[in-house]
Amino acid sequence: MRLSERLKIDEELLCDSFAAFIASPYTEALKAIREELKLNQREFAELVGLKASYCYQMEKGNRRPSRKVYQQIMDAVNEKQSTNFI
Repeated sequence: MRLSERLKIDEELLCDSFAAFIASPYTEALKAIREELKLNQREFAELVGLKASYCYQMEKGNRRPSRKVYQQIMDAVNEKQSTNFI
């Protein structure tokens, strides 16, 4: 974000959705996503295909999701939401 300010360009030109997610309070975002889906941490981990302890650590801010894990989360959430509308 500071780089975009120094270059006087929109930060979206430098950031994709993963970078924006990491720059935000992603711990709160993960919890909000999980709660919106009405899942506990174990259920969310199963949905995403991760260990429950890893999801717990991400929500607490002790682990930072990689780009791959972020994509897994987004794919699983999008799939879950699309099946909820059927």
